[in-house]
Amino acid sequence: MLEKVVSDSKRSPGAIAVLIRAYADAGRRADALRLLEELKKRKQTGHVPAGAFVNAYLGLDDNEQTFVWLEQAYKEQSNILQYAKVHPYFDLIRSNPRFMDLVRRVGLN
Repeated sequence: MLEKVVSDSKRSPGAIAVLIRAYADAGRRADALRLLEELKKRKQTGHVPAGAFVNAYLGLDDNEQTFVWLEQAYKEQSNILQYAKVHPYFDLIRSNPRFMDLVRRVGLN
């Protein structure tokens, strides 16, 4: 279903990021990494929202890159941050002091 969404959305970065997460959760890490490379290449020539990378790296369980992109999302005033306190995507990093600081800076504490 998500593969169809990616196709129907003309390969929207947000849709690709959700598919990366789904692939990673399904044990299809190689497919997830292939799509992540696609996002990185697109970033070189155009805009890819930081939120897409946040979702991708959360799915890949790469906390360091997740926080790099969360900081970029903060700079972009990304709408993904409005869900920081409640969305299950953030459960794995919710207790991290860097995440708690970000939530405070966003004004959600």
